[in-house]
Amino acid sequence: MGHAFLYSVITYDNEGKRRFALAAVLSYYAAGMTTALWLPGDHSPLDDGVRAGTRQLVFSGFVNQWQEFWPSIRRYLHRRF
Repeated sequence: MGHAFLYSVITYDNEGKRRFALAAVLSYYAAGMTTALWLPGDHSPLDDGVRAGTRQLVFSGFVNQWQEFWPSIRRYLHRRF
């Protein structure tokens, strides 16, 4: 499970070495801050953007979990029912 969460912030480069996924992580936060700019009222793009980016980062970890374990869960459920 830790491996699947880790790979929401780690990627492989052209040489096959593990690297920090800077572009992916920055895109989560940039998208959150850009969205916060359009919110009506008294909203801080920095505060709301960081919050939204962190939510997206955690969500991507759960998506990785789903992609990793769903085939096994589906096979198990298929045999049970």
